Amino acid sequence: MKKVITLTLLLIVFISACQEDKLSDVLKPKVKIVINGIRLEYTQSTVPVHKKFVFKIIALYNDNTEKELSDVELVGNINWSRSVGDVAMEVYPDLDVKMLSFSDLGSVTVKAEFLHNNRRFYAEYTFDVVSPSLVSIDILPDVSNSNVAACCPDLVPGAGYITQGCLRQYIAVGTYDNDVTADLTDVGGDEGAIVWSSANPEIGLPTASSQDVNYTNHALTCTGGLEKSGLFYAASSGRFSIIAQIGNVVGRSGEIVVNLPSLRSFEIDQKNYRIIEEQGLKYTATGLFDNEATNDITESVEWKLSD
Repeated sequence: MKKVITLTLLLIVFISACQEDKLSDVLKPKVKIVINGIRLEYTQSTVPVHKKFVFKIIALYNDNTEKELSDVELVGNINWSRSVGDVAMEVYPDLDVKMLSFSDLGSVTVKAEFLHNNRRFYAEYTFDVVSPSLVSIDILPDVSNSNVAACCPDLVPGAGYITQGCLRQYIAVGTYDNDVTADLTDVGGDEGAIVWSSANPEIGLPTASSQDVNYTNHALTCTGGLEKSGLFYAASSGRFSIIAQIGNVVGRSGEIVVNLPSLRSFEIDQKNYRIIEEQGLKYTATGLFDNEATNDITESVEWKLSD
């Protein structure tokens, strides 16, 4: 009987303690989860001059959790400034409230001010603003170049083919890691001078480094001169591609087809001559081709008498 009473009392005490714990949890004031601070995040500590980049802004909460703030939460509540450095800074609120760029070289510390529930939170990030680096080269036909019209009137601007014996001007467009592009055809870039070459020089080759080539007469008379950077000569029918290199950055064109020239017209050098009976008269035919070249086609012409 005593054992039963003892167990009953212990059970009552245990239940009472559990109820007190639950009551304590109910009465205990709950801690409100609020922002304690912010942190700026970016992928690196250097950024090329004029490059537009976007920060991540991380909210730090009092329960040791964190979350990236959305544009909706930031619009109208974020301000940017410099706390260290004189580097000019641009902000692009119309594109992205977290987007910035720098216009000068040097070291700079960016300061973000975030307004939330009448409280202000601050975070900083230090950059070294550096010169941009060349990352790629694109090779394109120069459709505006006057040499094209002077040498090959029938050449289609921008087409991936060229007629044998013709010249065509190409341009090199460099893209930098700040997303800026520049024409590098003549001067190259800070990394060094541009070097033009051909993957198949027997078919097409750069004129600036190929002065010993037996150019056609019309190619030699083209305006601008053969020494122009990016000017290529179609020496033989076939396929080739153009290579442009600055330092370790190499650009390569698509495949360019060199076609044999097509006959545009021809002339006969003897006209309305009276032929003496039982005597012959030699005629020759000279063809004019679409690469402005002329050639004796006497043996290729089908000759007929007309009344």
